[in-house]
Amino acid sequence: MAKISVVILCAGMSTRMGEDKTFLEFNGEKAIELILRKAKKCKIADMIIVAGKNKQKIKEITNLEKIAINEKTKLRSLSIKKGLSLIKEGNGCLIWPIDYPLVKTKTIKAITSKHIHDHVVCPRSNKKGGHPILIGSNLINDLKKISSDAPLNNWVRRQKKISLEVQDDWINYEMNNPDEYFKAKKINESS
Repeated sequence: MAKISVVILCAGMSTRMGEDKTFLEFNGEKAIELILRKAKKCKIADMIIVAGKNKQKIKEITNLEKIAINEKTKLRSLSIKKGLSLIKEGNGCLIWPIDYPLVKTKTIKAITSKHIHDHVVCPRSNKKGGHPILIGSNLINDLKKISSDAPLNNWVRRQKKISLEVQDDWINYEMNNPDEYFKAKKINESS
């Protein structure tokens, strides 16, 4: 079985949300705790968080040592590059933005089970792509060369892909404002 790392992207400013998405709560768990718990359930042992000004609070909550820093929050691909610099050599990498903490564990297992060294695994639900995506181990060095201000999507389009259909609307549910958060929280609590 292929070794997989996870890079959790938490360096954003969460301006539209009005509070840091990393610490939003769902049934008593913070978004970062949910993602880490799901990653552990999927046997992902190499976990990296990319933080910004929230580094200290993330460290206190998670006790993780592998925390990369990106204080240039407008450069999203810089966060990816900083996270990739800490993954174990030869691992594939799940890129998981903090905006998607409610993705189901079975979806993560399905994504990681499809790892192919020279492909990107892109989950889809209801004909829409979503997150997290899995970068094949042979593609990591190429992704490290991406321009810090280039969208990840542009790089992904040039790669061989596996489009994985999943039954999980949470892969498409990005929370950018309080209304989206409260709606997600309500749906999650009722399921």
